[in-house]
Amino acid sequence: MQGYALFKACCSGYPECTRTSWPSLAGTCAFREGFNRNVQNLSCRPEEWGVSAWRSDTNMSQNSAVLGLFPTHATVNILRTGVCNRLCSCRDHHSTQGGLQPDRGSEHIQYRLRSAPSGNHPGHAYNLVRLPGDDLYHIVDTTGNGEGINLEGVPHYFWFTGNFLNQPVNVRVFDWWVGYCNKISEFSYNDAGDVSTPENSSICGCQG
Repeated sequence: MQGYALFKACCSGYPECTRTSWPSLAGTCAFREGFNRNVQNLSCRPEEWGVSAWRSDTNMSQNSAVLGLFPTHATVNILRTGVCNRLCSCRDHHSTQGGLQPDRGSEHIQYRLRSAPSGNHPGHAYNLVRLPGDDLYHIVDTTGNGEGINLEGVPHYFWFTGNFLNQPVNVRVFDWWVGYCNKISEFSYNDAGDVSTPENSSICGCQG
């Protein structure tokens, strides 16, 4: 997986693309440089959403580069990039393939923040994992190939590829901005369906 698919936020008109760029970038496939040929050949049809935006594994022009739930195989094997919700869904999927199952005492649960601290922002998604023999869950954030996991507490940062004045930037986003412990949503989901988020006292780094 490579970087952060800012082009998807641009196509869907989300603030990650438009807050520090010219409004004309909304509804476009801006910032696709550096990704593979499949990404380069995507179309942009902002009115489409979710799985309906993915129509072909071979003809990328039939697919729209919007935010939404692309099939996991398309994210992992074809585009090899995504935004936070797809990256944590892929990690969740690979955990399942590796034998971690919610009904076997080892939970791999996907979480989304309730909100973000600035502007009209959709929030951030990451994973909460409890491995065999662990009493506590660990926050795992694979966005941008940053720190990922901190065994002593919450991740210190993840990499976000964004833009400033229409130029791409790559910055480290820190916990004080994300709020891993204080912005976790009440409900989450995994392969078993919707679940109630465990209390902070059960999450490493959030017990205080």
